[in-house]
Amino acid sequence: MINGESHPSIQAVVSGRASPDRHDADPHSAETRESVAHKQAALAQRRLRDAIESVSGGVALWDSDDCLIIANTAYARIFDPVVELLRPGTPYEDILRAQVARGVFVISDSGAEGFIAEQLHRHRNPGSPVILRLSDGRSLLVGEQRGAHENIVTTATDITDVERRNENAARQSSQLQATLDAINEGIAVFDRDRCLVAWNKRYQEILDFPSDFVRVGLGLPDILRFQAARKEFGWLNPEQEIERHLKYLDPTRAQTSMYRRPNRRLIEVRRTPMPGGGFVVMFSDVTESKQAEDMLHDAVESISEGFAIYDEDDRLIACNTRYRELYGATKETMAIGRNFADIIREGAERGDYLDAIGRVDEWVAEMVKRHLNPIGPVEQQLMNGRWLRITESKTESGGIAGLRTDITDLKEREQELGRKSSVLESTLEGMDEGVCVVDRDLRLTVWNQQFASMFELPEKLVRRGRPIRDIIQYLAERGELGEADPAGEVRAHLEALISPDPQQHERRRPNGRYIEVRRNPMADGGCITMFTDITKRKIAERALRISEERYALAMKGSNEGLWDWDIKINKIYRSDRALEILGMNLGELDMREVSDGKWWLGRLHPDDIAAYRAAMIDHLKGKTESFSFEYRVQSGSGEFCWVRDRGVALRNAEGRAYRMAGSVADITDRKKAEHERSLLEDQLRGAQKMEALGVLAGGIAHDFNNLLTPVIGLTEITIEMMAEDDPMRENLTHVVDAAQRGKDLVERILAFSRTDQQELVALQITDILDETMPLIRAMVPSTINLDAQIGRGLPMVMANGTQLQQIVMNFASNSIYAIGTNHGTIRIKFERTTVEPDFAVVGGTLPPGDYAKLSFSDTGGGIPPDRLGKIFDPFYTTKEVGKGTGLGLSVVHGIVTAHKGGIAVTSELGVGTEFTVYFPLLQE
Repeated sequence: MINGESHPSIQAVVSGRASPDRHDADPHSAETRESVAHKQAALAQRRLRDAIESVSGGVALWDSDDCLIIANTAYARIFDPVVELLRPGTPYEDILRAQVARGVFVISDSGAEGFIAEQLHRHRNPGSPVILRLSDGRSLLVGEQRGAHENIVTTATDITDVERRNENAARQSSQLQATLDAINEGIAVFDRDRCLVAWNKRYQEILDFPSDFVRVGLGLPDILRFQAARKEFGWLNPEQEIERHLKYLDPTRAQTSMYRRPNRRLIEVRRTPMPGGGFVVMFSDVTESKQAEDMLHDAVESISEGFAIYDEDDRLIACNTRYRELYGATKETMAIGRNFADIIREGAERGDYLDAIGRVDEWVAEMVKRHLNPIGPVEQQLMNGRWLRITESKTESGGIAGLRTDITDLKEREQELGRKSSVLESTLEGMDEGVCVVDRDLRLTVWNQQFASMFELPEKLVRRGRPIRDIIQYLAERGELGEADPAGEVRAHLEALISPDPQQHERRRPNGRYIEVRRNPMADGGCITMFTDITKRKIAERALRISEERYALAMKGSNEGLWDWDIKINKIYRSDRALEILGMNLGELDMREVSDGKWWLGRLHPDDIAAYRAAMIDHLKGKTESFSFEYRVQSGSGEFCWVRDRGVALRNAEGRAYRMAGSVADITDRKKAEHERSLLEDQLRGAQKMEALGVLAGGIAHDFNNLLTPVIGLTEITIEMMAEDDPMRENLTHVVDAAQRGKDLVERILAFSRTDQQELVALQITDILDETMPLIRAMVPSTINLDAQIGRGLPMVMANGTQLQQIVMNFASNSIYAIGTNHGTIRIKFERTTVEPDFAVVGGTLPPGDYAKLSFSDTGGGIPPDRLGKIFDPFYTTKEVGKGTGLGLSVVHGIVTAHKGGIAVTSELGVGTEFTVYFPLLQE
């Protein structure tokens, strides 16, 4: 204890009246007063000394002149290097400078004088306590407080242990939080009052919570209310949803549930109670794993043969629909988890297996033995007569994987089928993969035994937390990573592990095995690497490459294109040949657009879309075994070509189509040939009919002409011999007139039959029209407007003038009849035109070239479509009885054909009809 008995300020501390030691002393004498004062000061000093000694920390009292009055033992112990200066009356600044000079404090960059100035200012202007670091590693909490008499009290507390405990606690809390944040699942910890006490970043990320929302003490009802407000649980009443969730929550037992968030992510929720009350909730985003499960199911279903796999206890793990279908009634026994022996025994007892009849127990034992020790493909005949080839093999986990192939119709191709089964078996053998996961610090965190076994790694080398550098170094020194410098290989592989991009490559081990390496970065740092032994696949690829080359040659020889349609995402792969069929420039195509299912549909001919859709829908619904359709599709040039499309859909267990593949072939030439053949057949039939009718008409005309000749001649002689006033003379004159009209009819029939050909000469059609127009105008009634547009200066044609007049008069007569008593217009137009190849006319096509085009159009009632094809037939007429012979248009057709021209006709009911005649022009 450092006291202050001789310090003047002590007198002020102990001043005041005190009780005298002797009752008989004179209280007014000077000696008595001084003695009493000394006693009172001593008593006050003892009390002060006892008071500051009772304090556990260091205490020092300074007077108004900043000099030490008193300090306790703890203060002296703290500042032991300058204990000799801790005597009453020593200035604070002297003690401070001595402490700095002897290295008591840890001084910052401000230097010794800066530190002294700072401490003097703080001492003389007391404020909040500060922490001072001592050079021996201790930490002091120093406080200053000014008293009533301008005295200053200094307290110094050693907080070294407290700070260390706080640092340890903070470090442990930080480590715990880092551990939680490193977990890929969302974690939230609630106390017994359902209030949040801890969580990790993944919890906020999975549920999309704002950073300022999650806090310690946040109640579970408040969290549920926040989620319900965001429609996290659907569109039900939020308070009802909160009540339902809280009612479902049982903090005394583990619970698991799953729900889909509004963003379509699938979240699995697992609640686990804690021993001291409260519970832990773990949130896992299982969207990708569920999708992977669906993809695995689709992959198994896509295998065309029956496929099944059994575990190490010989229980059925999975099988596809085809596997069950092959066994008919026995498929009902193939439930997941059932034992292989139980499945086949039940089928054998029902008589499904031909070779098991009468020996069920013995047969089952043989089948199980062969199943558990597969030695190669075997054949099995079912009671329904179907033959199956069974190919089974051991898996790395000790199970059995098997294929069932229906070979009923393919037994003669056993050798080829055996090769394919071997390829598939080899592929299945390579399905087990080695897995290695490292964290962001490139330390091993997760691996499987296949990884260690694949590279023959020592057990002591594969440990959690082991730097992956050690394993890579081990492999490099053993020559696993190539023949380059091991140090360089290690460096390259470590750089690959921290790359943000997925990687995939193949490596050949020193023992000749091929390994496929697939590396993917993880969101929270580190990466996962998959190792697959693909040696068998490599061998299979060699054989498959030969098969693919043969298949490619076969497809190239067939001149067909391939397509593959993923129905779920509506994406279609089309081979180059499929696009070439359409005349597409592969370099100019956007393959993303081409892969869209709507792209192809948009190129179909509008008239074929409905039928195409119907045929496709029927097949997708299972109404047809295969899809086959012929339709028109637009090529790259904009024209439409004909294609034949064939395909087959793959279906899942429910029969729903999920994938479809097929081929497309260009059949434009075939369609054109069929069309041309049809036209030729029509022309041939028409020509044959016209020829037959012509022969018949010609024969009749000649015979009739022979009959009319004597009738006319004898009647005329008779008339000449009769008197002028003979009443029979007029009757005979009518007979001659009728016979003459019959003779004119015979002339027309002969013209139709082409038995009476007229001489063709070079002439101008405009001259014939100029001669004929006055006759036509005389025929046209006043209710009909005649519009003649006759072009001049055209080259001549080889024609017969009389027959041309007959054509013009016939068309004019038909137009007048078509309009009848109604008001209307007849338009006659003559011009020059050029005919393109394959120009269609009645009965055939015209050779390309220059033609004189003569058209007659009227505004009559038009010709019904079902009659339009018959109007040129001989003796066919739509006129009333007695008003037409039915030979007009047939004679016109015969004349035009004889002139090497053609006729085209268009008609629309209620609008009118137009006949167009084409005559080849003479070269100028």
